[in-house]
Amino acid sequence: MQGKQRISRRCYTNDFKAQAVTLASSIGQAQAARKLDMSIKTLSHWVEADRQGRRGANSGRRVSVSEQESELSRLRAGNTIQAVTF
Repeated sequence: MQGKQRISRRCYTNDFKAQAVTLASSIGQAQAARKLDMSIKTLSHWVEADRQGRRGANSGRRVSVSEQESELSRLRAGNTIQAVTF
């Protein structure tokens, strides 16, 4: 069957989401989404959840993330924020 290719679903840590929201507030959602290589729609959901005081989007659902994946997400967000501040 040709045509649509299934896109794998990414899992993000709450720390990564918080840093992404901070980045979006400083440089704008579209630019932040491009820098983080993610969907602007996903980021806008996180920003809206943050505005409404629901910082941990998906907090009702636990997603297991390995320690290495968590560290990688944290480092990517940190590198992106550092690159923007220079």
